[in-house]
Amino acid sequence: MKVPILHPGNISPTVMCEYEHACRNYFEHKEISDDKHVRKILAGIKDSRICDWIASNRA
Repeated sequence: MKVPILHPGNISPTVMCEYEHACRNYFEHKEISDDKHVRKILAGIKDSRICDWIASNRA
């Protein structure tokens, strides 16, 4: 199982719900601990608006 992908485009509530569900399944299948969830899915976010937001908010 590969990291879920959030493609560029209209991020509707339905799309976000489906992405969240895919992420939860990915975490469970790969047995990823809670403290590593965000780090493990960052590579799957392909929308430039979200990537820019992430880059500007990284510590």
